[in-house]
Amino acid sequence: MKSDLKAYYTELGVQPDASADEIREAYRRLAKKYHPDTNRGDHVAEERFKRISEAYRVLSNPANRLEYHTKEEIRTRARSNAKGKSTASFKDVFKQVFRAGFGGETPDRAVRTPKRGKDHRLSLDVNPIELATGVRRTIKMTRAIRCEVCGGGGVKPGYDAGQCTVCHGLGEIPSAKNGKTVFAPCSNCEGTGRVAKEPCMHCAGTSLNRASARVEIIVPKRSKAGQTLTLKGEGSEGAFGGPSGDLHVTLNVIPQDDFDLDGSNLIYQLSINLKQALLGDVVSVPLPTGIVRVTLPAGLPEGKMLRVKGKGIANDSGEVGDLLVRINLVFPEQLGKRSKELLDDLMEQPEWKKS
Repeated sequence: MKSDLKAYYTELGVQPDASADEIREAYRRLAKKYHPDTNRGDHVAEERFKRISEAYRVLSNPANRLEYHTKEEIRTRARSNAKGKSTASFKDVFKQVFRAGFGGETPDRAVRTPKRGKDHRLSLDVNPIELATGVRRTIKMTRAIRCEVCGGGGVKPGYDAGQCTVCHGLGEIPSAKNGKTVFAPCSNCEGTGRVAKEPCMHCAGTSLNRASARVEIIVPKRSKAGQTLTLKGEGSEGAFGGPSGDLHVTLNVIPQDDFDLDGSNLIYQLSINLKQALLGDVVSVPLPTGIVRVTLPAGLPEGKMLRVKGKGIANDSGEVGDLLVRINLVFPEQLGKRSKELLDDLMEQPEWKKS
């Protein structure tokens, strides 16, 4: 299609010192308005769409825009139209154009658009005691990290990224949906507007690689079952220098052997033998905060509850509950001949005959 170079800026309705964002926004707005899918049979709109597409193709490409600006007639237009630059030289206007249009970088150093990293979700098993007292856990997970070979640029060292030729750097492609024009991310550049001419072989141009990581999770005191903890920035790293995603950890409560909670009271199931029940003993109870020595009086019946003050869990008011030790008698499943003989002798003793 033959186009009048002088009309490119006028076609898009922008000034010669327009930034890349302004040019992109102007193209997006006009493309939606004049796209053939929304103007079926309208040849005037079709021709206008071709002209604005050609204008955007030239003005969005640094090299093409440079060639466009070097033409004598455009020099005059740029000098007279650039706001506040009416007396400036074309060299000054040209620098201002590319500084505004490309973020202060030279065209061959432009990089792909940063993307936020992926969030990760996992569940963490904790027992009721850990839920009440808090706990630190270190978990191992796999997440995306910045490629060490290309430094996260996605480009083979020594090469540069170029503008996507499919969407002309827009990052989106117009299409028709339900009679309307919509813009979808360009599949060629994944919506970034840039494509690596020589992608990094280590990360296949994605700027990221998968790697194992160890993450410490701190479960606060008095957490709730099913609660989700969010660890900012502990998800996958972002593509092309984008921010990292988050890690969301849901607490899954599982039973704990020997222990249970009753409000702020800690209940411990203690199994003892017949000798300990009859004669008493001193036993060690392994609490989350350390070992507690508990004295068992003689003559303990099955199901007896012993209370140890102040060895439970702190409640929301800071008050600490008690440790409740429930006695469970354990008997052998089978008795040998000698044990039966001793038991018969024992039952002949006066104190046993009375029971």
